[in-house]
Amino acid sequence: MLVWTESTNVENKMNATLCAIKELKSNLDAAWNHRGDKFCVGASSGHVFVGSYNDVVGFWVAISQTEEPPLGKPLHKASVVCTRFDPGSGRVVASASADGQVIISSSYEETLDSDGTGPFAGVTDDAGEIIFKLKSTCWVNTLAFSPSGSTLVYATHDCELHFVEFTPENVASREKPKSKRVLYNGMPILCGLFVSENSYVGCGYDNAPLLFKKETDGSWVHAGSLDPGLEKVKAAKIGKDAFGGRTVMFDGVKQDGDLQV
Repeated sequence: MLVWTESTNVENKMNATLCAIKELKSNLDAAWNHRGDKFCVGASSGHVFVGSYNDVVGFWVAISQTEEPPLGKPLHKASVVCTRFDPGSGRVVASASADGQVIISSSYEETLDSDGTGPFAGVTDDAGEIIFKLKSTCWVNTLAFSPSGSTLVYATHDCELHFVEFTPENVASREKPKSKRVLYNGMPILCGLFVSENSYVGCGYDNAPLLFKKETDGSWVHAGSLDPGLEKVKAAKIGKDAFGGRTVMFDGVKQDGDLQV
């Protein structure tokens, strides 16, 4: 694995730096924290890695949230398809897997995470400690945090969205967060993001962005598609007068019932 950084000597040039990561299969997803000094990786082995630059060895090192493979047990029981840091502090990483689980685990690193905002800003657990484990009845395709980190949404392959609300109090006490499930009339969502604290846009097999909004009572609803073409009835391009009354190739041809033996 390589990490690319902008060259300080040559304009518009990127330099590649080695990253040591002990994944034996394949890396499926990666994301940076808000400062750009840590990244998380989801792997097909079920491991979740968190990487940062090691000044001693002079390159990036990514460590599994559990133990290093091939000896360690992975965090998930199936491939990890999406990983994201909480946006305010980067002290936790949320991972979505084909095992039907979303796991929020500590990625706290004392030398880097000296400040932060949002509900996870007080997390100081050892890296890899599980903060929350969210379960569903189907594999999870994607997840995203709201800008404040107070809401996490994850989309499952059975066309459901789960909006989970966090507060500093329930994070500190590890109390189960409130969750709201939204069933929508559409196909599975594969990726998405929050465009504001109260609006989420997801995309998938519908081939169009779907909008979800938070109501004043705290519930989330499917507000429709951002592409009006999905809801607009289009006139047929070929109608009964498409040939202008002219005789067509098969006009007058006898069908099987008209044939005489």
